[in-house]
Amino acid sequence: MAYLSRRKLLRRSGAALGVGVLTASSGTATVTPGTALAPDRAPTYRRWLPAPRTFRDADDYFARYVDVATIRAHDDVSVGEARGLGYALGPPDHLGIPEGSVDEVIQAGLYLGGVVLGTFDADAVVETLLGSSYERVGEYGGYDRFEGSLGQRVAVRESAVVWASERLSGEYVEATIDARSGDAPRYHEERDAFAALTERIGRPTVLTTSAGDRAITEGPHTNATGHALLWLLDGADAHRTQLLQFPDSEAAGAVDRAKFRRGSLGGAFTPPHIAVRQSGRSVRLDGTVGVAEFAERAVDGATPAVTWAVDHDPAADEATIEHAAGDAVDAATLTLETLGGETERQFADEYGTVEPGDAITVAYDAPNDGALRIVVGDGSAVYTRRFDPAE
Repeated sequence: MAYLSRRKLLRRSGAALGVGVLTASSGTATVTPGTALAPDRAPTYRRWLPAPRTFRDADDYFARYVDVATIRAHDDVSVGEARGLGYALGPPDHLGIPEGSVDEVIQAGLYLGGVVLGTFDADAVVETLLGSSYERVGEYGGYDRFEGSLGQRVAVRESAVVWASERLSGEYVEATIDARSGDAPRYHEERDAFAALTERIGRPTVLTTSAGDRAITEGPHTNATGHALLWLLDGADAHRTQLLQFPDSEAAGAVDRAKFRRGSLGGAFTPPHIAVRQSGRSVRLDGTVGVAEFAERAVDGATPAVTWAVDHDPAADEATIEHAAGDAVDAATLTLETLGGETERQFADEYGTVEPGDAITVAYDAPNDGALRIVVGDGSAVYTRRFDPAE
């Protein structure tokens, strides 16, 4: 299975990750009725977003933010739904962070890397990591650093975790720590389009956004320099805003509004929309649904948090894949693949549900088979973990 295409990533962003909550207790922002814009709330998440050059493909830099504490505090969102909403933007590995102790999640890209902030104990996270295939690899900027068997990385200090999946450059963790301390350039400091877009948006409870020369390259958004999808809860209503930013007001005015509306309605979770409106260089589409519908449907795309461990034996041309920690997974949703297709042995051959400690050994000739992929998908959400001994 190939990694997500840009088209699929944009669709997934709108369907499963563009969700959030804002209550009276979370601030006194000035908000336009019926929208999710909150410009009076400072975009503090930006301090954790390093400059795009940290990534292999800087033009595909998607930033996401979730105010999990606000979600958890909302009376109309259950504990399970709050957990699912937080995990929708959290690390794919199980880090041992207790339910109810996460306050904010900041993420770069889809399951690539990010930050978890809260009231959790760093020692408990370290204990979980060391018990699930991670090894300590040193210290950086006041954080203890760890690396997993897939090549994924985690840096831990009290109440903060910075993580990077195996698909992201090893420099990401260090760059994020440096960005937070002010020792490295941040996304909004390097990209004027992102600075302008996030100033316009402020700090909603959930945000999915990108900005830059190639932020949007499809359909009616071709000339846009920025895109954002955000949510805000107001009493019994959940407000959604989709925002496009253009180089100038003339380009914004040239948007085919009918195509913009139709494109947004193509998402898996889209409320009835109020109107398409232009404000200077931006065009936005607003809509509202009930909080109950929002909370129920928003967690549909959440994937399990699992730490996978791979023990590769090149002499025997085989690899053992173990569920080292985290959520139980339906074996029917797991597929092991190499360059040549599915491996002959699958978890479903032996297990109904795959839990911590469960493992299988498969034939794996790395030079010829290429990367080994663990694909998890149930039809509503799919993600891929990757082991490549050559990297």
